Amino acid sequence: MNRTLPPRVTTWLFRRFLPPAHREAIVGDLIEEYAIRSRSSAKLGVVWYWGQVCRSIAPLLWIRLRRERWMSTLSVAIAAYVAAGAIESAGIEAIAMLLGPYATAPSALSMIVGLATLISRIEGKWRIIHSHWSYLKPQVTGR
Repeated sequence: MNRTLPPRVTTWLFRRFLPPAHREAIVGDLIEEYAIRSRSSAKLGVVWYWGQVCRSIAPLLWIRLRRERWMSTLSVAIAAYVAAGAIESAGIEAIAMLLGPYATAPSALSMIVGLATLISRIEGKWRIIHSHWSYLKPQVTGR
């Protein structure tokens, strides 16, 4: 391992979170500082470098999310994830109540998977019908 170059994985990770306009300058400064610190001890240089990168990732991620307006998308995704978990839990409870005291989690989950498959098939057929109707509607209604 070259003592003047920091770990590649750390540098790669750090580059992913930096804004492109400032990426080369910030990474270059960090590598220079690493080279100075690693002269006395390579291990301390690596620890320092990892520390700098790990402390920087959270603020850089927050800035990137705010700047690129991902917060609304991220909020919706988290809300959908939480809602799906709540629906799944409610579904398992409902099926467990239907199956009685001998219901197990695998049997409830297999019923949910079966229902989800059925719903997706119905939804697929509905999309086919809707696409055909959208095609035929002008001919039938004259619009």
